[in-house]
Amino acid sequence: MKILILSNDHMYANIALKNFLRENKKEIIGVIFPDFIIPKKSFFGSVRFLLKKSFFQFCLYKWFEEKIYRIKTSLNIGQLKPFIKYSKEYKFPIFKTADINSEETINLMKKLRPDIIYSVSYPQKIKEEVLKIPKNGCINFHDSLLPKYRGLCAYFWVTANNEKKGGVTAHYINTMLDTGEIILQKKYTIDTNDTMQRVYYKSSKLIEKMISEINNKLKKGKIKSIKQKEGGHSYFSWPNREGYALFRKNKKRFFRFEELWNSM
Repeated sequence: MKILILSNDHMYANIALKNFLRENKKEIIGVIFPDFIIPKKSFFGSVRFLLKKSFFQFCLYKWFEEKIYRIKTSLNIGQLKPFIKYSKEYKFPIFKTADINSEETINLMKKLRPDIIYSVSYPQKIKEEVLKIPKNGCINFHDSLLPKYRGLCAYFWVTANNEKKGGVTAHYINTMLDTGEIILQKKYTIDTNDTMQRVYYKSSKLIEKMISEINNKLKKGKIKSIKQKEGGHSYFSWPNREGYALFRKNKKRFFRFEELWNSM
């Protein structure tokens, strides 16, 4: 089976995928990363966009987290290696695209002829022409228990809202965001003192297990899916100032350094 992965070169995708890449190295035909922060915006345009849509403290933390990840992986200390090392070791190509729905990228994917596409933290809505390429469809791993917390940065909103349970939903991608049929859901407990970083880490560790479970079922032709419930859905966008006020009201923290360091 030919596997194509759409992902993002950050620590949480690395946590979710590192073992899967090793275990399925003979079947992985490529990993596609975004060559952008925000689709169709330059680096500085993306920074302006995020500061306008979100809030400074969240942006600063994500920048700091990224720097720690790059330092640790470049020095080859900790649990994670750079994706480029996985690529060389397991002999699969890495591609970058400015637009997953562009004619150039669609033609690339058609040449690769994947049987399945897995999306893990890919930061762009995927259009129908891409969805038609793999015969077994496109499966996304969303860091909430859908239909709740559709949209962006569910790990922030789940933390801000002081939820006691979190989870991950594996679902087929369709043209509407996070509304496709559900293949698998798994839950985890959120402790009172869990930081936002710890919530995202728990989601990533769940994806690590779920992607292998789904891939094994797919090989045996045992994949089943169900429609999402009509009611009870919610949608959240970028973490904003109102969300940060709720975050602080519920006495939440972005991270603890030791936990962040040990997550990598």
